[in-house]
Amino acid sequence: MAVTNLSTYSIDEDTDCTIANTFNDSATRCIIVQNLGDCQTGRALLPYINLLYCTEGSVYAPLVGLLVWLVALFIALGSTASSYLCPALVVISRSLQLSQSVAGVTFLAFGNGAPDTIATIASIRLNRTALAIGELLGGGTYVATVVVGLIFINNKFDLIQSSLLRDVFFYLAASYWAFVLYYSGSITLSHAACFIVLYLVYISVAVFGSSLLNRVSYLCTCARKWISRVPSDTVSNISTDSEYKAEAKDRVETPPLYVPVPSPVLRPKLRRSSSGVSLHHHHENAIYLFTTSVEEEPSNCTDEFVNSFSAEYKRTNCSVSSQASFHFTRSNSSVFPGENTPLLRCPSTDNSCEDASVCKMVPRYSEWMELLLQISPVEPDEWSRQHWLCKLYDVVTFPIYLVLVLTVPVVDRENRCNNWCRPLNTLQCITSPLVMVLLLGGWHVMIADVVPLWCLVLVLGSVLGIAVWFTSVAMRPPRYHVVFAYAGFVVSITWIYGIATEIVSLLKAFGVLYGISDVLLGMTVLAWGNNIGDLVTNLSLAKQGFPQMAMSACFAGPVLALLLGIGVAFTINFTTRRVSVIQLQYSNLLAVIYGALVAVLTILLISTLATWFRSSRVVGFMLLTLYATFLLITASLEFGFTHITLTKFVLR
Repeated sequence: MAVTNLSTYSIDEDTDCTIANTFNDSATRCIIVQNLGDCQTGRALLPYINLLYCTEGSVYAPLVGLLVWLVALFIALGSTASSYLCPALVVISRSLQLSQSVAGVTFLAFGNGAPDTIATIASIRLNRTALAIGELLGGGTYVATVVVGLIFINNKFDLIQSSLLRDVFFYLAASYWAFVLYYSGSITLSHAACFIVLYLVYISVAVFGSSLLNRVSYLCTCARKWISRVPSDTVSNISTDSEYKAEAKDRVETPPLYVPVPSPVLRPKLRRSSSGVSLHHHHENAIYLFTTSVEEEPSNCTDEFVNSFSAEYKRTNCSVSSQASFHFTRSNSSVFPGENTPLLRCPSTDNSCEDASVCKMVPRYSEWMELLLQISPVEPDEWSRQHWLCKLYDVVTFPIYLVLVLTVPVVDRENRCNNWCRPLNTLQCITSPLVMVLLLGGWHVMIADVVPLWCLVLVLGSVLGIAVWFTSVAMRPPRYHVVFAYAGFVVSITWIYGIATEIVSLLKAFGVLYGISDVLLGMTVLAWGNNIGDLVTNLSLAKQGFPQMAMSACFAGPVLALLLGIGVAFTINFTTRRVSVIQLQYSNLLAVIYGALVAVLTILLISTLATWFRSSRVVGFMLLTLYATFLLITASLEFGFTHITLTKFVLR
């Protein structure tokens, strides 16, 4: 007999959703998950738990469908970050004329760490705090062991001491603070603010530390060159430092200041065709510095950023400062100009450079043919040259690609006319606001209880689209084209947040069905899904001769995700919920994850110090062994084979 009232079985509204598994009758389980508050999926578009418990027949049919949907969500998450958010961040950084180091630890690092950061924010907003910390610490452990271990095994190189020590120190500090708060069981607004303050300190150390190192390196270079040109008997006559500096300034031509390459987590693009044409097509002028073949495409924010430099450097109509020079060397992985060199070298942001070098080209297609090419995953002449697996992947992922390309505007200065397509950009003026309303939960919101919000947004978007159409021409981007980059940034963030919300809700449904804790789901499925791109791209980058950059990428992204993910998410919760304390979900499994992360980072530091900051295959195999041991311990603890009891305390 089906249950009609939860009180019949003494079930409170606040009871954990897994209580439904204690009933054998499917109708009873369905009613329970429909009425329990813990079984609701919040702002998710689909009621995943209801689909698993209330679908007639076997549970395996909806389960397989949801697994396929989970894979599609992870593909869309990585694609949105790498192919839409990163180009927007590059253009925004250059339009604001930020220096390389500032952009590297802010916009670009955020672009590559966006899936982890926003997944954390979505988890905490849905009160899945254990899932959030499990993904952050578990993902960091995965990257620090598997990814770093494979880099060590496949490459022999010298580590960048300052970058490694800085990132590991801040990662240890951030993870310790997070664990202490979870261990105490509560967090306040001041605690959350400490994460944001620590992130600001991290930025300051990265920026000013890089500037200081560059200055010291420059002075040492001046000294070596000056001494090599002065006879030995005159060196002893140097009496003052001011005389030395003046003489060095007269004798030595100012060398470029090498800035360490930013180290965000790298993400793959949605589509990597065999010919290497990027998602937005027409990269006639692109020069890919970080590849061994010019046919490979950039796969992350760092590549997008470097390619934007090379494209600007190659354009003859752009004004490049005489004091800045570009050096492309593998020895120290430095490809950027001086510390204070602005990203945008053009005289202005009014497309003057692009007008001269790009948009006066004879158009190959009409604007409507250009629209068809924009929404096509590959160009027609490349389809026949693709491997059948690439063709299959393009066909399967086409719906994801189509939805994103129709709703997210992209400004890409490496493409012809900066990727301007008047019909598509006009359409995006309508679709982008509608998608934001849908993803942010405003689809059913009524204005004055009369007009739906989406109707008002549709009218305003249509007016904006008409204005764009009649104030622009087909083959030349308008002066306000850079505004589409800012719009693309906002829409990309909204998409990532919406996708992350779906992933978190779907993982919760799987956890309820199989009785798996949020911590374990976070440190395995969510962490692997968000960081599989790091494994592929960082290993590829290391094999191409840039292991130092790949190493830096293994730490800067997790540091950013941990500091901003927790800090921003809880700050938002405190301001919206108007509470003074938020309770955190602690488990013994979390202690194991934190202990594993600290052990891995400590062993990594000790081993690199012992090898004088040289990579070692032995250390690589040791890291892989540590991760395998870590998985065995967590699995045995989760399923009851091992019990760990820790004394709780309250953080005052």
